Amino acid sequence: LLLVFVCRCVAAHKRPDKQNLFGIIQGGLQADLRKKCVEGVFGEEFVCLYVCVACEVCLYPQPTAMLERDTPGYAIGGLSGGEEKDVFWRIVSLCTDMLPRNKPRYLMGVGWGCCVC
Repeated sequence: LLLVFVCRCVAAHKRPDKQNLFGIIQGGLQADLRKKCVEGVFGEEFVCLYVCVACEVCLYPQPTAMLERDTPGYAIGGLSGGEEKDVFWRIVSLCTDMLPRNKPRYLMGVGWGCCVC
């Protein structure tokens, strides 16, 4: 569902000169789900059902990956900072290693930097 939502956001985005859309990498503490979100390895069970209202054609008929959306940056979501620190950092590292180095990354909802360590 997250990938369908980002498809809709990219299609509806009308002010790229004033706003940036960040794709959110989700998957909780499960590395395989995080990889699927980034790489789009969902197989047959995932099909984007977003239909463009103007032309009534599916904009993304193939399984999509967050990286294929090529957003200006990426956010890592689904972590609260309340996880065990070794698990937290393992997931953060996994996500950042998969994301483009030339784009910003935002670690969502973890509070101040001094509180993350």
